[in-house]
Amino acid sequence: MLQAYNRLIRYLGLMTIIVFGVFSTLGTGGSDDGGGVTPVTYTGLDTQAQITADNAQPLGEVAFLGVTAGSFVSVAIDQQAPDGEGRTTSVITIARLLHSVLGDIDSNDDLSLSPTGWVETEPSTPGLCGGSVSGSLEVNETDRSFAGSIVFNNWCNFGFTLNGTVPFSGMCDAATFDPATQTCDIVDYTMTFTNFRASEEGYSETMSGTLASTVTATGYETTLNLVMRLDNENVTFKWEDYRTVVTVDSPPGRDSVVVTGQAYHPDFGYVVVSTPTPVEFFTDSLDSPPLTGVALLTGEDGTDGPTTATYTFNDNLYQIAVDTDGDGGTDVTWSCNWEPGNCVMI
Repeated sequence: MLQAYNRLIRYLGLMTIIVFGVFSTLGTGGSDDGGGVTPVTYTGLDTQAQITADNAQPLGEVAFLGVTAGSFVSVAIDQQAPDGEGRTTSVITIARLLHSVLGDIDSNDDLSLSPTGWVETEPSTPGLCGGSVSGSLEVNETDRSFAGSIVFNNWCNFGFTLNGTVPFSGMCDAATFDPATQTCDIVDYTMTFTNFRASEEGYSETMSGTLASTVTATGYETTLNLVMRLDNENVTFKWEDYRTVVTVDSPPGRDSVVVTGQAYHPDFGYVVVSTPTPVEFFTDSLDSPPLTGVALLTGEDGTDGPTTATYTFNDNLYQIAVDTDGDGGTDVTWSCNWEPGNCVMI
């Protein structure tokens, strides 16, 4: 039983990183298991943004980089910005963190039996500064499905507190599924977030939505539909049909990521996100910033066509080429490093 116990401990530890990564990222994530609680809804502009020299940076933060927030400084990306501001974890990092859980959930013959399959349960584990976290995973031998949840009860670690239930469900791989040895290699799952809250030093963030993941021959794909609210400011952000296709360790040591979808900024509206050149991240560093590649934000038409902002990454540096009138040319160029707010017009 010790092997199963230690494995789920690892799983819960990764989930903690994930949920706090979301919390320090875009907001907090996780799901309350219902109880009549109303999910977070997006309250900002829902029309397509016209990209300008002034809003290209904040739109890019929501779409790809991670929101600049003075209240929450990411623990995943250990960067400090001027005046105590920090960049939150990006949606790309969230997807990569969630996939790390996918590879850590499996099962063995030490698990307890249920009428239709087997169950792995993690008893209540205390947080470093109070509260507890527990979890369970059940596999159905009849149809290869699985379901589970993680329950945070005022769980406190490193000064932040999580409350709520994070349910997940999915399917085991047909080719490797073996009830005799109770083996389940996960090929897809969906996680639901319905008003899960994280708090730290008087600030909190709340998130509602879903994240679905599928394993592929070369890596994995995720689709995120998410609304996040900064509770203290009562400001919401949204990601809609935000799809990442990740090719793992290609080239060696790096993950190649292709992105499509829409990202909503409350003050400006949404932009369509794409990657004309796949963006690369370090494979073994989940908090890796973009290393190389190109991300394109497409906005509302200007005088001559769609306005755009093109992000070109080069290690910890990147440039933003802004087409404010849609004529296909560059009207404004920003040169930036990874610290929020450190962009200069060139």
